[in-house]
Amino acid sequence: KKVVFLALIATLAVSCQPKKTEETKEEITEAPMVEVDHSADIAGQWSNLSMKIVYGSIDSTAEVTEGTWQEILGIKPIVTTYTEDGNFTSEYRDLTDSLVNVSEGQWSLMGDSLSLTEAGSTTTYHFKLDGDIGMFTGYLDWDQDGKPNDLYVGRQRKLQ
Repeated sequence: KKVVFLALIATLAVSCQPKKTEETKEEITEAPMVEVDHSADIAGQWSNLSMKIVYGSIDSTAEVTEGTWQEILGIKPIVTTYTEDGNFTSEYRDLTDSLVNVSEGQWSLMGDSLSLTEAGSTTTYHFKLDGDIGMFTGYLDWDQDGKPNDLYVGRQRKLQ
C-alpha cells in the first residue's frame, strides 16, 4: 500500500508540472527587455536646494541646507540644465548674479543611475525623483585627494 501511495503521489507531481514546449522556451528567451526611458524626468533646468558631503579620508561632514547657499558658500544655488540631447551645463553665480563658473559635459540615465561626464571623468549618482524634487547620491572626489570616496547627497528642484 505504501509503495502504491508513493507512486501515485509521484505520478500526480509529474503530471501537474507545466509542459515546456519548444514554443514556450522560445517565447521566454525571445521576450524583449523593455527599458523605460526616464530622460524626460531629467531634461530641464534644476536648482540646488541642499547638499551634504561626508568625506571619506577625514572624519568630517560639510552641509549646505536650503536657504543657506549665500551665507555658507557665498554663491547662489547652482542651476544645472540637462538638454534632451544628453548635454548638461551647470552655472555658478555670485551674490550679484555674475557668472563665476560654468561646468559642461554629457549625461546619461540608465534605470536609476545618472552618469555625468565632464572633462573625461564620469561620476554616477543614484537618482530618485519625488514630484519636482530630485535626490542625487553618489561618491566623488570632493576633497581632491585623488580618491572618489566622498559621499555626496544633494537635493535639487526641477524648475522647468
